[in-house]
Amino acid sequence: MADRRDRVGGAGLRRGLAVPCFADDPADLIRLGTGAEQAGFDGYFLWDHLVHSGGGQGPPIVDPWQVLAVVAARTSRIKLGTMITPVARRRPWKLAKEVTTLDVLSGGRVILGVGLGDPADAEFGLFGEPTDRRVRAELLDEGLEVLAGVWTGQPFSHEGKHFTVGPVRFSPPPSAAAPGTHLGRWNPAAGRPAGAGRPAGSRSASKQRAGDPGRPLGRVRSHPPRASGRPGYRRRDRGRSRHDRGPAGHHR
Repeated sequence: MADRRDRVGGAGLRRGLAVPCFADDPADLIRLGTGAEQAGFDGYFLWDHLVHSGGGQGPPIVDPWQVLAVVAARTSRIKLGTMITPVARRRPWKLAKEVTTLDVLSGGRVILGVGLGDPADAEFGLFGEPTDRRVRAELLDEGLEVLAGVWTGQPFSHEGKHFTVGPVRFSPPPSAAAPGTHLGRWNPAAGRPAGAGRPAGSRSASKQRAGDPGRPLGRVRSHPPRASGRPGYRRRDRGRSRHDRGPAGHHR
């Protein structure tokens, strides 16, 4: 369980559940999500993993996005999202569509948690993806630039080191009611996100010093204040599919 005190508007303490996406039956996680709203929780967040074991024999894992879509259809108030989605193993344009669809379905209740992804040897290495922390941080930073661009609902083009996009215009855009940006990083020793609930700084993930799991990652490179139609996203260091992004290297 995570909690944070919202300093904006003087709101009080908010509480949410961050739950592993480990289950034999996704209906169990759906019941937990709807029950969280009934119990008065403010947020319900699922981990975003594929294997979670370097040996490839991890626990049973279900897709968090499909679970959250059903929870969204059966709830009306609770915030929903992932904690975290490793953008480096996703095609960002496909991720943008998934987040937008859930955001519209839920009436603007989505918070997207993002990070490098862990354990790298399992979530990346087993599928031939790059495991180097700096490369994954570059993919994360550039992927967030693409997400921000296609979420504007305006014609967008991008030519970068890892991704080439457009010109393209995505419609529908996300709900204008989506929450703001919060960034952090998972601290395994403390069992909680480092820097969670605090405004983020200004360092990109690719410039973050490697090897210190307790350091805050800082803010995504100065994206402008969220315009109409950009879901909130949170950066945390956990969780990444080649099925979504394709071979490592340059992507179109």
